[in-house]
Amino acid sequence: MVGGFALILIGGIAVALAVAYKEERYAHPVEMTHANGHAILRAVAERQDQGQPMPNDLASLGLSRDVLTDGWMHPMRFVAAESGGSKGHSILSAGPDGSFGTADDIRMSSGEDGQFSTDDNHLPTAEGQ
Repeated sequence: MVGGFALILIGGIAVALAVAYKEERYAHPVEMTHANGHAILRAVAERQDQGQPMPNDLASLGLSRDVLTDGWMHPMRFVAAESGGSKGHSILSAGPDGSFGTADDIRMSSGEDGQFSTDDNHLPTAEGQ
């Protein structure tokens, strides 16, 4: 009986620590969106490096559902490079309003040099709230 209680207590502590870590790691929804978008872009690049076709949808990348959403828990979109090459893909977040095609959208892209860029200078961050 005491062993079962100890396991429940340890499990509860582990969940509390995981939640606290996630909250501390992403102090603002924009930061979470950046991290998730860049993780998706890395997964796409890895897929291409292995000679696999471009994903039809983000779910086919095998990433967790949490990674496929932005900091406001809206699903993100993948936009393949127009050139059809291995670089220049984008991940789109609908931003705080949840609607694509509005001024608060966030675009994260992979450049030809393999570096990531983000277009979200119009949104506040944890430092600039």
